[in-house]
Amino acid sequence: MLSTINLTKQEVASLIDNEEIVTFSTKNFDYDMETLATVRTGPKPLMVEQPEGASFTIEGNAISWQGWTLRYAMHPREGLVIYQAAFEGRPVLYSASLSEMVVPYGDPQPSWYFRNAFDVGGVQLWFVGQ
Repeated sequence: MLSTINLTKQEVASLIDNEEIVTFSTKNFDYDMETLATVRTGPKPLMVEQPEGASFTIEGNAISWQGWTLRYAMHPREGLVIYQAAFEGRPVLYSASLSEMVVPYGDPQPSWYFRNAFDVGGVQLWFVGQ
């Protein structure tokens, strides 16, 4: 149920009552190996190989790759910041950051669809990305 209340007029402006109640299975809440009927197999190994060496260089916070040069930093408010990006010596970007990322969780119900999770700020991407 979702209600909007006009505090000035002290009245209910709108009321949304979803009659459909989604129930969950009560058959098995134990998510461990012994009680699950089937468990999917694990992924195949991921192998990253560069037999001729890396095609990029990293020196401190400077990255060079195929004519591109840029610097990066992890900022507590802005998250990942890329700055002084250039292609073959020509400046392309002064500064760019990923300050937030919206993740809509997709419930189409009128009482939920407008809610989103802001994952970058919520989990401090700058902290876990270091």
